[in-house]
Amino acid sequence: METTCSHSSMVDILQLHQGDLEAVRVRASLHDIEKDATLDSGHGYQKPGQKSGVTIIVAAANEFRNCGHCRAAVTSCFLLPEIWWAECCRNSNGYFGIEELTGSSGEELAGLTSWARFQVKNIWQDKDKKDILYDWDKLNVVSRWYKATSHMVVVILDPRNQDLKNSFTSAVLDPQPTPGELKNPFWIYPRLVEKVVELEETSVWATRRLIREVEKKRAEQEKKKISVDPEYSWLHEISRHVTHVSETLKVGCVSLESIQRHHAEFLELHEKSPDDQISMSSRNIGNRLAFCHHMLKSSAYRAEANSARLQSEVTLAFNKVSQEDSNVSVQIAHYTRNDSAAMRTIAAVTMLFLPATFISAIFSTSFFNSEGGNWKVSGEFWIFWVVAIVVTVASFGSWWLAKPYLQPKAIDPTDRLYRAPTCERGSRDRVRRLFNTIRDKLRTHGHKPQAMPQAMPQAMPQANGTKHCEEMV
Repeated sequence: METTCSHSSMVDILQLHQGDLEAVRVRASLHDIEKDATLDSGHGYQKPGQKSGVTIIVAAANEFRNCGHCRAAVTSCFLLPEIWWAECCRNSNGYFGIEELTGSSGEELAGLTSWARFQVKNIWQDKDKKDILYDWDKLNVVSRWYKATSHMVVVILDPRNQDLKNSFTSAVLDPQPTPGELKNPFWIYPRLVEKVVELEETSVWATRRLIREVEKKRAEQEKKKISVDPEYSWLHEISRHVTHVSETLKVGCVSLESIQRHHAEFLELHEKSPDDQISMSSRNIGNRLAFCHHMLKSSAYRAEANSARLQSEVTLAFNKVSQEDSNVSVQIAHYTRNDSAAMRTIAAVTMLFLPATFISAIFSTSFFNSEGGNWKVSGEFWIFWVVAIVVTVASFGSWWLAKPYLQPKAIDPTDRLYRAPTCERGSRDRVRRLFNTIRDKLRTHGHKPQAMPQAMPQAMPQANGTKHCEEMV
């Protein structure tokens, strides 16, 4: 078969006419679809629409989308609307649309063009089960039905691999469509959507296995009384895939509902006999579409259950981590209480010996003399009390004045990831404020202290400062 465009994409064609035992297989240019040809095997390929049957074309839309001649050929052959080429349809996660074709009179139905897209996220794990791998499978199909000859042309676009391509083509050809089915332009959709249902079910169970592994791991940790170590990043990764699976299922249900609605309208307008009877083939097509819709809804509910199970695991992980943190806080409080009890014991012992020590220290000074058998008290004993009282008052006064500047600086929530630098900087600021306060007090009393060396904050050892901050954290 000859090509008329140097940029034309090559397509695989399978054609099966009513009564044939085997499909004719052809690889040809996109521009040669509507040309008759005789193959070397002696079999003949006929232009679609000449005889009752089905023609399947497998093509790569991304190859001819950017070629004006190829786009014109596809649009002319299938009478596609211009919006189908738009970027919104290319990036859509699902849709369905039809356009009825009229004859020369403009009123009589001559055929029907339809286009549909279903997307499925295929998920699996690598051999080591360390990463979640995925790819996007899709059913991107365009069809044109010729009413006069009951011929259907199906274009399957961009199947991800050979297995998916064979799955879709065999669904259309096996079993062979009956004469009653060929009279209904929707007969291909139950067959193709059933494959989508299988793919969606596989994806749902793949995410379910990931969630089940998380549940089993958590149960094993509880059984062995191992501290909880939730892998939040892993849970988030699973959640992302679960969300995508739920999304494609919901969109698939909407697309299938659109197919059912258009099918019912087609039967109502074009197939009812004078006695309001619908053919058995058309009723069975509707029944199979309803069953596929039910299966997709069931998978969607299972996907929602998976999402709820995963959310429960995340919530439980948060609660268990909070519970463990609470237990640690209780233990810290218990140890602090024990330390307080020890300090009270030390304080009691100190109170027991301190008065006697104080008295003995006073009597051991030179203010008292017991030589000659008589106790004598120095007349300068008052100096001891004056100096002791003044020093005590000065000590408490200095502590009271410096107390506001020695308080630890509150941690800014935005700096929690950088506590060590913040803490070190706060220590330097407190030292500088304390020095300035002492300098101001001395200046008030007439003293002239030296200026604080500017290199003092930088002279603080980096390692010691960091260690001190880590202990505070």
